[in-house]
Amino acid sequence: MSSPRNFRADAVKDYKRDDSVTEDLDFRETLPSSSQKKKSKVLGNEANSKKVKKLSLQKIPHDNYEYSSEEASESESDHSVWTPHGSLGRDRWSSEYGGSAGPSQTVSPLLSDIHKIVTEGELNQLAQIRPLIFNFHEQSAIKDCLKMLEKKVAEYDIIQEFMDLEFKNLPGEFIFGNQPSNREKNRYRDILPWRVCIITLKNTSKIKLTVLLAGRFKIGHLVRDWGCFHSWQDKDDSTRVPLGKGKDYINASYIRIVNYEEEYFYIASQGPLPGTVDDFWQMVLENNSNIIAMITREIESGIMKCYHYWPTSLKKPLELKCLRIFLENYQILQYFTVRMFQIVEKSTGTSHFVKHLQFTKWPDHGTPASADGFIKYARYVRKSHLTGPMVVHCSAGVGRTGVFICVDVVFCAIEKNYSFDIMNIATQMREQRPGMIQTQEQYHFCYEIVLKVLQKLLTLD
Repeated sequence: MSSPRNFRADAVKDYKRDDSVTEDLDFRETLPSSSQKKKSKVLGNEANSKKVKKLSLQKIPHDNYEYSSEEASESESDHSVWTPHGSLGRDRWSSEYGGSAGPSQTVSPLLSDIHKIVTEGELNQLAQIRPLIFNFHEQSAIKDCLKMLEKKVAEYDIIQEFMDLEFKNLPGEFIFGNQPSNREKNRYRDILPWRVCIITLKNTSKIKLTVLLAGRFKIGHLVRDWGCFHSWQDKDDSTRVPLGKGKDYINASYIRIVNYEEEYFYIASQGPLPGTVDDFWQMVLENNSNIIAMITREIESGIMKCYHYWPTSLKKPLELKCLRIFLENYQILQYFTVRMFQIVEKSTGTSHFVKHLQFTKWPDHGTPASADGFIKYARYVRKSHLTGPMVVHCSAGVGRTGVFICVDVVFCAIEKNYSFDIMNIATQMREQRPGMIQTQEQYHFCYEIVLKVLQKLLTLD
């Protein structure tokens, strides 16, 4: 167990990616594989995949916006924070200027704190993770945990852990992603949501089982080898995120991680393509998600990693088929950019507010040189979360996305004096979406981040 033994859980009652399917499917030969050199509780208890009560629906006019179906200019802004003039009648968000929060950019914050969404001091404070109970016993447990994790890293045990994960990450059946009408909605041919079935065994309750394409655990083998098969039923929507009443397809998966008494709820999604922007925002709205965590730049090493799916101007909203997306405010920080969006349903005029947090310091290859910036980013994302599952995406929606989800769960566990197991978290993720935490280097980065947090924790008074 990669953790401070129990972290006094009893005292705190209040609180794959091998290269996926190697069998090349003829009808998707035009799509790149994710392994190629890229060419071309929620802590939310009430949020789940069912209908949840919407938090921020209201009818608000936007008389001061210029409606345009054209994409706004992507010129760089002269400042790190911009807000719309007269928008929403919010006195705290006001400016006489229009700016651009377009492509990923690094601009030194120069404005006074009154215009900032978050200060560097607040981020530094968030990065200081401290358990609810921090007595002598807990400090001793944390020291033991730290020694154990350091030993695993020093002796390369985590390499074996990752290899074991690859073995567990068996190819599943991607029935929806492979349908002809959905092929163009996938960025990579080998990263698709699982098809999951419910298997009923004689004299037992129902269990989840991923149906394998060519494995020994096909239905017939359950009958022949186990002699216990009774019936089975498709549960295609159990991890696949459905859109609308017709349960249309988007390359995104529900991810639920259980650690002690807590369930952490996310949507892991690929970065939108030009043809899936409407679907992506529909997914955000239908799941009542107030957070989008984007862990990629739009273009890296000259390669398109994610389509620019948000408005770039404070004056011109992004016009979609059924929705209108307004950029209300933004701030460019050292490691990430914060954007405040309002989604307006054209048919009803109701609004939903979303905070978009884009981490911009992940290098084109490998992992960030320092864990500090990513720790601040992850903590601010968690602090900002209010409703629905967090929507997390990178390019494919598995590698960096998996790293974020893993460390977010661990940070929450440390705060509540719960033990944690990084390999168990990764295993749970991969059971719900293939290839989560895609490379050995990313897996090592998860340990590096956790070690950094625990080492800092032991320096506290």
